[in-house]
Amino acid sequence: MAIAPEENEVLLATKDVVKLVRRPLGMLLSEDPKTTPHMVKSIIELFSPPLLITVGDFVSQLLERQDIVADVMILDGRIMRRKSYHSLEEGSRRIIVTANPPSCITYNSWKAVEKAISSPPSLLKVQGEEDLLTLAAIYISPLNSFIIYGQPREGMVLVIANEEKKLYIARIIASMERRRLNEPD
Repeated sequence: MAIAPEENEVLLATKDVVKLVRRPLGMLLSEDPKTTPHMVKSIIELFSPPLLITVGDFVSQLLERQDIVADVMILDGRIMRRKSYHSLEEGSRRIIVTANPPSCITYNSWKAVEKAISSPPSLLKVQGEEDLLTLAAIYISPLNSFIIYGQPREGMVLVIANEEKKLYIARIIASMERRRLNEPD
């Protein structure tokens, strides 16, 4: 079962995949910006994950304001599809840029996620949409890493990338439509 897209291939979300990823892939934490970051900080201190990955501008900004520094941030410069004007602290992070269309995971984007995860601290700037790259981050990350992403109008989701979760994510990715670039619709 092939998981990662091959060179010149794009993975497209089917209607079933869209339904699956609209539901939280992990533990849904409340939307309260005052208490949620403190809860996240406590969970991180308790479990000491090998890697902390944030996906999305809002979540990354909210946690950064509470001095919760992600090893890898995956951002598209937008919050709820609107341009985000807050710039996150790049510091000494390795900056990686990729293009990823909505509802897709491209080969180059997958490789960019691999590169970001293999060389933290890093910031992956996505031209397009980063949402489905959450799946790649969960699948690629070291075992028991934490991946945190926003669940619109509900809060943030904390995913622990254990073996069971990685297997579930692999099944979702494997069910995506695979299309060669330059192949007609």
